[in-house]
Amino acid sequence: MTMNCIMLGQAPEGFEALENYIGKMPFVRFDGSFDSMTAAHDYLSNHKVDVLLIGNKVSEMQQPRLALLEPTEALPVVVLCNVPETPQLVSMKAVELVRKPFSYNHFHDVLQRIHYAIRDSRDFTLLEPQYHYFVIRSDDRLLKIDYNQLQYVEVMDDHILLHMIDQQIATTEKLDWIVSRLPAGDFLRVHRWYVVNVNHVIYQRDNYVVIGRNKIPVTIQAAAVIAARLKDEQ
Repeated sequence: MTMNCIMLGQAPEGFEALENYIGKMPFVRFDGSFDSMTAAHDYLSNHKVDVLLIGNKVSEMQQPRLALLEPTEALPVVVLCNVPETPQLVSMKAVELVRKPFSYNHFHDVLQRIHYAIRDSRDFTLLEPQYHYFVIRSDDRLLKIDYNQLQYVEVMDDHILLHMIDQQIATTEKLDWIVSRLPAGDFLRVHRWYVVNVNHVIYQRDNYVVIGRNKIPVTIQAAAVIAARLKDEQ
């Protein structure tokens, strides 16, 4: 599982190496900075975000009750999570203040702790996409990929192929990035080169599953997960 991380506002002084820091962490992806929550609205509408870093000069923080979050000597790290009683709402849970001078080791430890907590669902729930699609680049176009129409993802030599019900879409996006956009409850990485939508599995054998007319190889561990899922749906 890869966490998606964005920053609101400008990076605090001393944090110029933010992208380099996160680039060294295989479990985190930095998806960019936005001046304000308003500016980030379109992105948040189409993408899953787990971790929010609050930088300097965020316009919404001019309100007195939010001003305390505006960092001076620290960078607030916040987790976006669902509100169980009202699933359509998202809450922000403050996790820690990373203080200056910023240290890679400290920043790594904070994000790793968040990653473990999300992965194991100990302290908060994952923010699942509120929309039925995600957006991907194919050639020079941005395409909406409907989760329900996506049957499986296949890694090719120099690109990735998204097998939809009625078409195939090629992209040069990385597999980990694509997986981070997929609802974990419906999609499963079954092989080094394949991710399948479990809802489209017709039947399975010991070392493969069938989707449409295609046989998809699966590992022993993935086969056990799919077998349990199919059994629950009977």
